[in-house]
Amino acid sequence: MALRQPSKLEWAVIGVMLAILVALLIPSTQGVWDGDFSLTISVTESEPIDQESLLFATFWSEDQARDALAKPGVYEWGFHPSQLTDDGRATIDVPVFGRITTWGDTYNQPPFLVAEYRLAHDGKVTRKCFDIPTGRGPRSIEILLP
Repeated sequence: MALRQPSKLEWAVIGVMLAILVALLIPSTQGVWDGDFSLTISVTESEPIDQESLLFATFWSEDQARDALAKPGVYEWGFHPSQLTDDGRATIDVPVFGRITTWGDTYNQPPFLVAEYRLAHDGKVTRKCFDIPTGRGPRSIEILLP
């Protein structure tokens, strides 16, 4: 049994199949974007804190958040002051980024929020970690301090 030479039509079909296979295996990025969303934080105090000392930071990894928790008042990178409203709310901007591709979109945000505050009765600086809600657009979270 001898092998025969494929016809021009068979070569065309093989070429189209290879083109489709390559298109499926190489995802093409259509766009990359970044920005932020507003996170409204409702703060409830179980005991008084110095509201002027309230700082917030977002972290992309659990290790970073753990390091920040271990060094209150020392690890200052990323912490920003916030103003509490009369009803105990603060708003911060949380960074996000993503990709828009032929095969679906990705959306990435930092999962951890760390709050730093000073206790009113003894002045001790303390930090506490919270999960940032996932989703798209503005969000809100309720936290209990200390």
